[in-house]
Amino acid sequence: MLEKTIETPTETVVDFGFDGKLAVHPNQTPVINEAYTPNPDEIDWAGRILDRTAAAGIR
Repeated sequence: MLEKTIETPTETVVDFGFDGKLAVHPNQTPVINEAYTPNPDEIDWAGRILDRTAAAGIR
C-alpha cells in the first residue's frame, strides 16, 4: 500500500527535476529508486554529451 501511495508523487517530482526524495518507510525505497533510475535512452543521451564535451576539449 505504501508503495502505491508514493509512486505518482515520486514520478511527478522527478519530472520537475528534483534529484532526491526522502523515504519514511523502507518499503518506499524500491519505488523511489525505480523512479530515479535512468532509462537506456537517458544513459545514451548522457554518454553522447560526455563524448561531445571531451571531443571539444571540455573537462
